[in-house]
Amino acid sequence: MLFHEPLTFLDEVEAIARLGAEALLPRFRSLEAHQIDEKARNDLVTIADRESETAILEAITGRFPDHAVLSEEAGWHQRDPSRPTWLVDPLDGTTNFVHGLAHFAVSIGVAYEDQMLFGVVLDPMQNDVFRGARGH
Repeated sequence: MLFHEPLTFLDEVEAIARLGAEALLPRFRSLEAHQIDEKARNDLVTIADRESETAILEAITGRFPDHAVLSEEAGWHQRDPSRPTWLVDPLDGTTNFVHGLAHFAVSIGVAYEDQMLFGVVLDPMQNDVFRGARGH
C-alpha cells in the first residue's frame, strides 16, 4: 500500500502544493481584467487558478496515475471510490488574490476509503505550510 510511509507521502503532497504555489506567484498583483472570470455571483476564477491547477494535476497524474482527483476548476479525473482521491483547491482565496491581498493558499487533501488521510495548506506569501497525516 502506498501509505506505508505516511510522512514520506505527506512530503509528496506538500511538494505538489508548492508546484501550484509557484504557478500563482508570477500572477499576484499582475492580473488583467480579461484574466478574471465569474463562475457564479461572487465566485471568481482566474488564469492563476487554472495555471496552478494545471501544475498540480500534471504532478499528481505523473506521479500517481492510478489516483482519482477532484479539483475545484477541472472537476473529476478518474473518479473511483476505491482509489485514493486528491481534493484540490489550487487557489484558496481567489477573491483576496484578485484584490491584491496576500491572504490565499493552495489547499490539497488526500482521502481513501471515505477517510481524509492527508492535508496540506500552503501560504505561498509567508511560506507557511500547515500539514497533517492521520495518526501523525
